[in-house]
Amino acid sequence: MYAKRSALSHVNLMEELRLEPTDWLNYLRMDEDSYLWLLERLPKNPTEWKKIGNDFNNKWQFPNCLGAVDGKHVRISPPSGGGSQFFNYKKFNSIVLMAVVDANYRFIMCDVGGLGSDSDGACIQATSF
Repeated sequence: MYAKRSALSHVNLMEELRLEPTDWLNYLRMDEDSYLWLLERLPKNPTEWKKIGNDFNNKWQFPNCLGAVDGKHVRISPPSGGGSQFFNYKKFNSIVLMAVVDANYRFIMCDVGGLGSDSDGACIQATSF
């Protein structure tokens, strides 16, 4: 979805999202396999979560952190009848991509589809996180 609605080149998107080329190819296939690909990367037990926390502490001196969250407004053409739901504070129509990464910028979780007009808090609350 992100790649299909963005004017940026694939290389720019890959760099902006900090994905390896092999991961980028998987990311482009936004079907059930892609969602399973993302689900496979979720930490599955307390040991994996502790490793993420230790990595943040060792690499960034940020103790007790289990992920860094950020969002990106993805420019879209608004759907007909969409009104101002997608119009954001940056003065263009968008959906919101929210992601959580580990200390090495690898995706842990990703959610796409928040309305551009929503606040940061509303976007986070609406995610599957």
